[in-house]
Amino acid sequence: MAQPDWIERHLIKAAQLLPAQGPITAFVFLNSLQALEDLPFEEGLQVGRELFGCETYLSEDRYREKMARGRIRPEDLAETLRSDLGERVQTPIGPTGTAFDLRLAMLLHPVRLAPTAELDWFVAETDALSKFRTEVTPEAAERTTEQTRVWAMRDVRREAENPWSRILTDLDDRHIDQWPKSRWTTFALHSLWEICRHGVQALPISQVPLSAIRHRDFVLSTTGQDCDPLVHQILIPFSAGFVDQGLATWELPNREAGFWDTFAQLYGTTAPVEQWLRDLPTEIQKLRSLTPVEIIADSLKHLGVTETEAPEYLTRELLALRGWAGMIWQAEDRGDRVGHPMPQGTLLQYMAVRLVLLRVALSFLVRRELPEIGSLTTLRETLRHRIPAIPTTTRQERAFEVFQLAQLQGWSAPTLSVLPSQKWAALIEEIESFDAMHRRRLF
Repeated sequence: MAQPDWIERHLIKAAQLLPAQGPITAFVFLNSLQALEDLPFEEGLQVGRELFGCETYLSEDRYREKMARGRIRPEDLAETLRSDLGERVQTPIGPTGTAFDLRLAMLLHPVRLAPTAELDWFVAETDALSKFRTEVTPEAAERTTEQTRVWAMRDVRREAENPWSRILTDLDDRHIDQWPKSRWTTFALHSLWEICRHGVQALPISQVPLSAIRHRDFVLSTTGQDCDPLVHQILIPFSAGFVDQGLATWELPNREAGFWDTFAQLYGTTAPVEQWLRDLPTEIQKLRSLTPVEIIADSLKHLGVTETEAPEYLTRELLALRGWAGMIWQAEDRGDRVGHPMPQGTLLQYMAVRLVLLRVALSFLVRRELPEIGSLTTLRETLRHRIPAIPTTTRQERAFEVFQLAQLQGWSAPTLSVLPSQKWAALIEEIESFDAMHRRRLF
């Protein structure tokens, strides 16, 4: 397992990711991503987003509001996109147009996404299949509709087996020569939607496995039970009492003994009332002869965390309650700023306590929810095989995205109906590679 000096060095390094605020005596600007300043700007934002689970850009709607007010100019956005695409600017995508044209449309106009069930309702209950998007000019809508009308009269009606002929039948094609413009618009959008659904049908959908390292995420995904509230209901009030600067109405007993020893004295003798904590005194007594660093190493081994995983695992556990961990670290690292500084090694002891509480909480949840799993050492690996990979999208969602972009690009049902499968694949790859995070970065 990891060597004690390695664990201590890593926790000190990981502590740089914790909030850096101390007692406020003057207004000071705090860079919440200061620990990532060695990375390129956009890479630092991405790492920060993954570590802290926060948003690093405004929403696309907010950016488009700024564009409507003139704060962002479309020509500047187009120039930024050209620079981002580089040599791919003129790459043909779809029936007509380029990668630049498609991506610019995705930047300038919202392409709405929703779960499949919501899309089914939207298509069935709204005017999505009877009216073009509001951004489509009357001239462009009329051109698309006329192309579709000619195609329907020339090709669709003559081929009874044509999958699009059913739409004509549903719209009562017995008097097709007398159809008003609104009926042809409805046919143009219905056929466009069906062709989009047909075009994406054969394309594979990638699966994304659960990206996690903490036991909490695996247990939560499998059972719906979250161990963090159990751990935090003990750790938060204890940490508050330990870092008290003289404002509390009562003082934590034996605080001078240090974070771990004070915790062990408080919880290591009397059985707590809460059922999940019943094993805590026994667990503490087994570890009383170890140093905090050795307790951390023992806990990592007990939890089945490998040496390769250990750094990331400790970082994630430290950030799980980063506000309190940050206060403890600041009172330890900059004790000159507080009336009651924390002794050296307090953050290390904090992590020892956290991992012991985690062991007890997980043992309780496993006994109650997953009794067939006998050891915490194999818990994550066992659950990893039980959690199905998550599809990145569905065919219905893909089709609706293409349906919206086709209207913006002026692609009609007849032009998409003859698009070969390899071009459908290239179109979908282009759309999905230009995801929301990429678009927000360009804004």
